[in-house]
Amino acid sequence: MSRWSDRKLLHELQMMGAGKDEQHDLVAVAQRLRTLQPARSAVGSHESRRIRWASAAAAAVITLTALTLLAQASLPGSRLYPIKRTSENAALAVVPSYHATLMMRRADEVRRLIAMNASTKTVQSTLRQYQTEAAAYKGSNYPAFEYCKHSLQQAQTSANPTERQLIASVLQHLGDIH
Repeated sequence: MSRWSDRKLLHELQMMGAGKDEQHDLVAVAQRLRTLQPARSAVGSHESRRIRWASAAAAAVITLTALTLLAQASLPGSRLYPIKRTSENAALAVVPSYHATLMMRRADEVRRLIAMNASTKTVQSTLRQYQTEAAAYKGSNYPAFEYCKHSLQQAQTSANPTERQLIASVLQHLGDIH
C-alpha cells in the first residue's frame, strides 16, 4: 500500500467514526502487515503458499477484531452498527446474563441519539430494541434498571414532543417490567 492507500484508509476509518488515535493505530497495523513477506529463497512453493495464507488469515482476524472493537461505540444508522449488534448477539449466546448490559446500551443509545438530534424514526426503533432487551432481561438487577431509567429521563428532557411521549410510555412500561 502506498501513502495514498494510507490516506484512503484514514478517511474510511474517520467516516466510520474512529477517533484520531484509533485511526493512526489501525493504519500502523496495516503498515506492519504490509511488511510481512514470506522468505522465498529458502521456502518451497507449498510452504510459501501456507505462509501467505497464514499471513492473510492473521490480517483478516486483526481487521475483524479492530472493526468489532470500533463498532462498539457506533449508534443506530452507522455502517458499523450491524457489526455491533452481531457481536452483541454472539456475546448473548455465550453469556445469557448479558441482557442487562444490552438493555443499558440501548437506553444509552436513545440518550445519545436524542442529543445528536437523530430522526424520530431512529429513536423510536432504538426504543423498541430497548423494550425487547428489557423484557428479555428477567434478572433482579435493580441498578441496571435504574441506569436505564436515568438515561431515558435524561433523553426525555431534550427530546421533541413525539419522542418525549414515546419515552414516557417506555418508562411506564419499564415500571411494569421491574
